[in-house]
Order: sequence, then C-alpha cells, then structure tokens
Amino acid sequence: MFCNRVNSQVNIRFSIAPGGAADAVNQYLYFDFPLVPNDTFALALDIGLAPKDVVRAYASAAQVTVSLFGE
Repeated sequence: MFCNRVNSQVNIRFSIAPGGAADAVNQYLYFDFPLVPNDTFALALDIGLAPKDVVRAYASAAQVTVSLFGE
C-alpha cells in the first residue's frame, strides 16, 4: 500500500528484484505512477517471493507511507 499524506500529487515506483539483483527497468511493476493528494493505492499481487528477492518502493515525496504485507 502507498498512502500519499500531502496535498500534492506524488509519483511512486514499485519493483521486485529476483535474487537481490541490481535495480533494473524490467523489474518495475509501477514506474512514476501518479498518486493524487491524500489518496491510498493498494496493490494486490498473487506472487511468491524467494528469501533473497528484494522489494523496492520509491516515492517522490517524503510524506508517503509504504506498507507491505504477506504470508
């Protein structure tokens, strides 16, 4: 989940790097996706992660909360 807590639009990015690979464009599920002011964007992914996979989240503003849940 991404939660934009500011009164302006921000851009978010979300990627999964298999085996902890270096950051690469082909790993991104969302790249510079616009998140409007005071809104939440929830991703529902049905994927499995290996122990060394890396999930990366980025926002263009510091006032964005990112939460990741799994089982």
